[in-house]
Amino acid sequence: MIRDYHLKRVLAILQELTRRLNHEQGGELVDHLIRVYDWWGREVLDAGKQEDVDRLKVIASQMGEIRRSWEQVLFQGVGMSENLEF
Repeated sequence: MIRDYHLKRVLAILQELTRRLNHEQGGELVDHLIRVYDWWGREVLDAGKQEDVDRLKVIASQMGEIRRSWEQVLFQGVGMSENLEF
């Protein structure tokens, strides 16, 4: 039950990330991000079904890396990630 809640939450985050992409101006970057988000979604579902915690940790790590990269771009190095855990 708790696991299902967390999996649904991650999938909702991925949907929101996709929704917020600027499809008109994003060009190739948006196309790549859509593919990454779709792949993460499939991995989360598959890893959740198999109860593969290691795969979920890899995805969480990758999501954290992308988040930190965006923070570097948006906040010029002043990130908020120090207090966040995936």
